[in-house]
Amino acid sequence: MRFLPIGVIGLATALSVAACGGNDQTFVDASSVDGALTDGALTDGALTDGATDSDAAVDATAADAAEVDATDVDAGIDAPVVDAAPDAPPVDAAPDAPPVDAAPDAPPVLAGDLCSNAEPIVLTGGTATISATTAPYTNNYAPGVCAGVNSGGPDRVHSITVPAGQRLTASVVPTSGTFDPGIFVIGGPAAQCDAATISCLAANDNGGDGETDRVVYNNTSAAAVDVFIMIDGFRAVGNAYTLNVQLGAIPPPPPGDVCATASPIALTAGQATVSGTTVDFNNDYDPGPACTEYFTDGPDAVHAVTVPAAGTLTVTLTPAATYDAGVYLLAGPAAACTATPTCLDGADLAFGGEPETVTYTNSGGSAVEVMIVVDGALDLSTGDTYSLNVSVAVP
Repeated sequence: MRFLPIGVIGLATALSVAACGGNDQTFVDASSVDGALTDGALTDGALTDGATDSDAAVDATAADAAEVDATDVDAGIDAPVVDAAPDAPPVDAAPDAPPVDAAPDAPPVLAGDLCSNAEPIVLTGGTATISATTAPYTNNYAPGVCAGVNSGGPDRVHSITVPAGQRLTASVVPTSGTFDPGIFVIGGPAAQCDAATISCLAANDNGGDGETDRVVYNNTSAAAVDVFIMIDGFRAVGNAYTLNVQLGAIPPPPPGDVCATASPIALTAGQATVSGTTVDFNNDYDPGPACTEYFTDGPDAVHAVTVPAAGTLTVTLTPAATYDAGVYLLAGPAAACTATPTCLDGADLAFGGEPETVTYTNSGGSAVEVMIVVDGALDLSTGDTYSLNVSVAVP
């Protein structure tokens, strides 16, 4: 079914009114109408072809509209995406700081810098000679307390095992004439070195610049003992040294080690000069401060002399330059040299290398034997050389 366009409907309405005899003012000229109809403007164009064309146009328009709408809503055709606010380039609000090593790596620990990494001593034929230095090392220990000295310099540690019944002898020889080293023997394990107060088995720091220090340790136990040999210095700067080490059987006590084997002194015209040593001797006697003013804990050597009735004995001890020794007189005979001997006189007031003098007058009616004992002031001293000037005056 077709419908007339609104314009045609209006024309038809006007014709209807004219036919019905409406008033003149609204009357339409038939010729105009007829012309419109006759000429085909309405009949041919509007009603026939025009209607068809109009319908086609309307349909086309509607179709176009539908096509446009379909295009607009076609889900398969994406509309171009418009970025209303393009993303800004990323900005690092806080640039990363360069990595910082909060705790820089410590320098590697040198071999022998600690007891825990002590350098083992390798013996050949029971001996060893080691050339070393404390120059690049640090001050980790204070073994000087063992010898009553200051050991604030850098230290270096060597290790060795002393078999049962063996004697360890070690000496440190400084290479430089301005190097004053000390040598200390400390029993294992390594933790002993870290003790607040180090306990030494032997120690010696009596020598001065360029001088040799020597220690002796006797392992009298039934088992092997691990020990550390520590080289320390007096000055803050280390230096080179040679370490000489020897292991061997503990020798029998030398003559004069005890009163029973005392070395006799023969007087000539009431005079005698005797040279001796306390090296390799044992610490057998210590009469205490009541006799010498100080304890004498070092190795001791004994000489014997006879003092006639009313005779006065005078003894002057001159120790080696670095040897701090004392001298005392004990009442004989040898059997009287007990743990608490009778002290006739004693002296240990001087320092290393300085002389000490003691006297005794026999007020009895007969001659008596007197023991002259040379002793060291330090318990870990290895001893040293000395000379004795002995005189007996009789009124």
